[in-house]
Parts: sequence; structure tokens; C-alpha cells
Amino acid sequence: MNRKKQFIIVILIIVLVSLFAYYDKSNLKRGGVFVIGKVVKNTHGKGYDGLYFKFNYKNNEYNEWCFTRSEGIVGKSYFCIVDDNNLKKSILLVDCPVPDSITKSPYNGWKKIPIPDYQLILDNYFKSNTERFFDF
Repeated sequence: MNRKKQFIIVILIIVLVSLFAYYDKSNLKRGGVFVIGKVVKNTHGKGYDGLYFKFNYKNNEYNEWCFTRSEGIVGKSYFCIVDDNNLKKSILLVDCPVPDSITKSPYNGWKKIPIPDYQLILDNYFKSNTERFFDF
């Protein structure tokens, strides 16, 4: 296979992976619910950072891990967005700490994040890379 064909295949794979990641994120944005999650442990690896966290949803406790750009404070509570159909896709929002006045999530979670000031953080999180590129 010549180099031009290899280059086209690599570009095609990158585009497909990007589309899948965007679809996955937009699914979470449309159908996700918000609950309270608590940081259990920060992890650091070669090329990635993440954290382990736990959350309660529908009277069950779940332990998950997600990629993150910033560390969470171990033991501190943050809002978490969960996909009701696939709880493994849950994301802890370390830029959205839970205030002391909120101590528990509703049984089915919140459809919208209960702190309106956090909506801008969420909108920015769910922007596609294309939208970020053209955002001036």
C-alpha cells in the first residue's frame, strides 16, 4: 500500500473515532441525569489522568473511573452526570463542587444541574472540538 493510501486510512480512522466520541458525549448531554459523586482516589498515568469516584443512583452505590483534566479533592463531593442506560459512562464534574446546602441526590437524579451558575461550565464541557476551534 502506498503512503497516500495509508495517510487517507489514518485520517479516516481519526474522523470516525472523533465522531464516535462526539456522539457518545452528546448522548450523555441529552439523556444524562445529575447526581452527587465523591472522589475516592486520583490516578496519574502515562498520557492520562483520572479519578475513581463513587455515587448513589436509585438507591444503589456505584464506583467508577473517568478521565479528567484536573484533580479532585479526595472525599469532596462534586456533581456527576450519569447515563441511565450505561452507568460506566458517568463523568465526575470536578469543576462543579456540591455546596454544603445540598446533601443528597433525588432518587432519579436531577434532569438539570441544580446550580444554574454551573450551566456555562457544562456547555463548555460538551462543546465539540470544531465548536471550540471557531469560538472566539
